Amino acid sequence: MNRMRWMLSVTLALTALLAACSGADPQDEGASATGGGEATGVASADDPLEGTWTAVLTPELEHQAAVAAGLEPDTMSHEEIFYGKGPVTVVLTLQDGQLLISSYLVEGEPLEDQWAGAYEIVDEDTFVAGDTGELYIEYTYSIDGDRLAIDMVRDDYPTVSEEALAGEIYAQTVIYESVPFTREA
Repeated sequence: MNRMRWMLSVTLALTALLAACSGADPQDEGASATGGGEATGVASADDPLEGTWTAVLTPELEHQAAVAAGLEPDTMSHEEIFYGKGPVTVVLTLQDGQLLISSYLVEGEPLEDQWAGAYEIVDEDTFVAGDTGELYIEYTYSIDGDRLAIDMVRDDYPTVSEEALAGEIYAQTVIYESVPFTREA
């Protein structure tokens, strides 16, 4: 299990650490956040999200996304999420109901963190994801050509600490909402 499990989304750093601390296994399947069903981890045959998507995040873009979402920008920082590294390319790979988030420095030097979990399409503009067997994060999305815009709607990360949840929400927001992703494959 990676030292940092969710961010991320990633969180890379914070959420990753929180998931690892929870003892959750990202391969587990369990109750879906959208109706109490099982998290199947299998996308439909016509999954519009399937593929590889990238976005380059900078501290300035992350700050703007946090402010736009009404979050306190000082809750976390680019340095905490991405170890103080410069602009970071975040790579989302969505395939067969599995979501992998990995990040790479723009200069090509990889960060060691990644997050993997299941995702499920809810409707034409909503999907849910999670790594504890429960799909606890809800997102809306829109695709315009090769651009994917994602908005985190709710994050019910299963933690006992409000501080940890605040960090999770902050990281989810800045990773997904700072800039649209571009389809690579």
